[in-house]
Amino acid sequence: MSEPNVVFDRVPLSERLYVLRALRNETVGGGLLLGAAVIALIWANSPWRESYTELTQVVVGPAALHLDLSLSTWAADGLLAVFFFVAGLELKRELV
Repeated sequence: MSEPNVVFDRVPLSERLYVLRALRNETVGGGLLLGAAVIALIWANSPWRESYTELTQVVVGPAALHLDLSLSTWAADGLLAVFFFVAGLELKRELV
């Protein structure tokens, strides 16, 4: 009996550790964020801008908790809260 074809096999531990170490580097995170911002700017100013606008108006979140917000609101409010939380942690670490 032949072995089934595996498209996505488990990555070896050495390669996983290499990727994890690279992602922990602050410059990689900044580069990913900068790349995503450039892609979003190009997409928002391209002929496909209507799809970008429609995507920002998609509502996600649990309605029972009154968190059914559009993606643009999540990006503006939610990510800003995360940013200030991380900035506060950094300030605490520097002061302590």
